Amino acid sequence: RAARALELGTHLGLSTLYLAAALPTCELHTVEASAGLAQQAAKHFRLFGVRVQQHVARFEEALQRLPGSWDLVYLDGDHRGEALYRYASIVWEKLAPGGVLVCDDIFWSADMYRGWQKVLTLPWQAHFVVGPFGILQR
Repeated sequence: RAARALELGTHLGLSTLYLAAALPTCELHTVEASAGLAQQAAKHFRLFGVRVQQHVARFEEALQRLPGSWDLVYLDGDHRGEALYRYASIVWEKLAPGGVLVCDDIFWSADMYRGWQKVLTLPWQAHFVVGPFGILQR
C-alpha cells in the first residue's frame, strides 16, 4: 500500500521493476550514482512501460535533495557497514510513521553485518530478517 517508495541502488533496474510490479500505483523513485547504469536501467523501464523517477546522484546527495516522507525505502548499494548505518539513520528521519526500510545484503561481509547490528540501535518499531534482507519498520 505504499504511496511513495525510494530505491537506493538502481543498477540495471531489475529490483525497480519488481517494486513497480508490486506497487503499480506508487510514486516510485530510484537513485543510481553511475550515469551509464542509469541509462541502461532507463531502457529497461521503457521496455516494460514502467514509470519511474530516476535520479543520478550519490545516495546522501539524493536523500538530502528528495523530500520525505517515504512509505518504503529499499537500500541495495554501497556494501560497507558504516555506509549502511549512515544511510539508515538518514532514511529513518524521512520514513513516514509505520514506513519500512529494506536493507539488502546484510550478510555481504562481516563489516556489513556489524553495520546491520548498529542499524538495530535506532528506534525502530519492529525489525526482522528474511534471507539476505533486513527489514525495519519506523
